[in-house]
Amino acid sequence: MKRIALISAIGLALLGNASADLSNKEILFAQEQNSYQNVVTIKAKNAQEFRKASITLHGELLESDFKNLTITANLSNEQLGRLRALGLRIERNDQWLEKRAEQWAQAAYAIESNKVNGAAGIPGYGCYPTVEETFSQAADLASTYSTLAQWSDVGDSWLKSQNNGGYDLSVLKITNQAITGTKPILFVHSSMHAREYTPAALNLDFAKHLLENYQSNADARWLVDHHEIHLMFQMNPDGRKHAEAGLLWRKNANTNFCSSGWAGVDLNRNFSFFWNVTNGVGSSGNTCDQTYRGPSAGSEPETQAVETYIRSLW
Repeated sequence: MKRIALISAIGLALLGNASADLSNKEILFAQEQNSYQNVVTIKAKNAQEFRKASITLHGELLESDFKNLTITANLSNEQLGRLRALGLRIERNDQWLEKRAEQWAQAAYAIESNKVNGAAGIPGYGCYPTVEETFSQAADLASTYSTLAQWSDVGDSWLKSQNNGGYDLSVLKITNQAITGTKPILFVHSSMHAREYTPAALNLDFAKHLLENYQSNADARWLVDHHEIHLMFQMNPDGRKHAEAGLLWRKNANTNFCSSGWAGVDLNRNFSFFWNVTNGVGSSGNTCDQTYRGPSAGSEPETQAVETYIRSLW
């Protein structure tokens, strides 16, 4: 508890005079801190062991350094005991926790700076559009290329399903509507884990490439003319907004689960197909774990929206 108090003091001191609307995020950040049981650095003996540990612990992974064959992870007591029994070299890493508090405070400052200066992008990561910017750009593509693209609402995020803000889950369908008949279908959804900034931006750039180069690029034209391409850029917009505020958020924003740490459900573990088929290996029944699979198969509105949409395509 002393360690948590120290980190809170560092974060709030660096935060300074950030606006009052960050108060809820301060609470969430305190819950994030409470979720750190054992932050440790694992030193692998070789590249194979490094890759195996990284894959096994991907849900708990905080940092990885292939050059030095080290990974930093947040482990439960049970996980820590199993790894030590395997003879891995493990050391506590309290320095990471202090650095994490500084990172969050810097993110809070970046949010304030973006508000004042009108800067685009996720605060501190300007090349990645926010949820709102992603949706706005997708809608603009559908408007500009109206015969090639349609922007449609296909479901709700958890917060919206609770009438507590939230977002629509939307899909940009790309195809030449003048060319009819049965076409091969591609469906892509991205950023299911909120803190993974890159996939949504990459997916959006793919849409831009197809539409903006339709007239000049033969490959883009062939793909658009003779295929249906369905792109859901933000599968987890509620969680992404937490991540955009500097939180290491992974799950959705369902507050029915875990009031003392990482709330929400790991959408990647919630799909109905083979839900919990591995009997807890690779997913967790603990509500506060990063890989919490939810109380039942397909329990979350985001998962339901994706499943329903996929079934409508095939």
